[in-house]
Amino acid sequence: MATPFISFRNVTKIFDKRPVLKNISFDVHSREIFGLIGPSGAGKSTILKLLTTVYAPTSGEILIKGNNIYEDILSVRKMIGFSSQSATFYENLTCLENLEHYGRLYGLSTTELRQRSKQLLKMVDLFKARKKLASKLSGGMQRRLDLALALIHDPQILVLDEPTAGLDPLLRKQIWHIVENIQKAGKTIIVSSHELGEIEYVCNKTAIIKEGQILLVETPEELKRNYSAPTEEIELITYPGDYNNIANYIEANNMGTTVIKPGKILITVASARAIVSNLVHLLDALQEIIVDLNIKKTTLGEIFEAITKNSVRDIKDYYVKEALEKGLSKEQIKAQLLKQNIPKETIEEALK
Repeated sequence: MATPFISFRNVTKIFDKRPVLKNISFDVHSREIFGLIGPSGAGKSTILKLLTTVYAPTSGEILIKGNNIYEDILSVRKMIGFSSQSATFYENLTCLENLEHYGRLYGLSTTELRQRSKQLLKMVDLFKARKKLASKLSGGMQRRLDLALALIHDPQILVLDEPTAGLDPLLRKQIWHIVENIQKAGKTIIVSSHELGEIEYVCNKTAIIKEGQILLVETPEELKRNYSAPTEEIELITYPGDYNNIANYIEANNMGTTVIKPGKILITVASARAIVSNLVHLLDALQEIIVDLNIKKTTLGEIFEAITKNSVRDIKDYYVKEALEKGLSKEQIKAQLLKQNIPKETIEEALK
């Protein structure tokens, strides 16, 4: 495995005798988008301020390329671009003037500054607004300007603290698209957010943080595989909709368990993909026309809510309880959890 680009090693941070971070450790690899996910007050911003050398740890060490970042703070700061939740631009300067000002602070030559400014304004789609005062920009444009300012000195690492806070869904999507392009340009990115569902398609790996402790570090795919509910639910609407007859056939053929609701039937199954084809054939034989069919899977947002609400082990109990309420037997639940490589002892404890 490649040597980590950034490493936190047993880092603790205490403010006024109160531990804000408690012995945390994690690695970030080069050109990775690494997400710090947790509720407000979990310690995300403190981690970012430690990495950017705003704070020093009470104990433990932070390494970049194997070197302690506090041994050469100035060099580390040149390696990092930081975009905070609050605006860092000057309202009475234009977009271009803001970039030129920050570039001069980093010692860029006139030629370098001209090239970098043009490149970044195009990257964040502000080139046409380059002569517009920052105060006159929309909220989404201001956020994009902050991204450009964080990149003016061509850092190797980009640190983003809640980059989409306060933006509507469309503007959030635009920001994440830019972040992905920045990664493709060769940057390593660390981003904090309190919404796991928002960044599940962006991050290569995520650390879930609660009360100053890291509960787990996994890829979005691993989170879905290891912490999703052991069942899926199919919501089915048909015509003419003889749901009692449909339910009888589904259960007689061991396709799943059913609950009839007004105007629809809910089918709880181990894997929707495994039975959809058979279900379509069954409905055709019963002369039922499919009006609507939806498969409900556990979202990363739901997983995040459950993980931060409970301990890592308690999350198994959370989904076991839900599966029992849907009518699955303990043996069915056990079989599904074993497929997810969950230790047998943990499953048996959750099923007690």
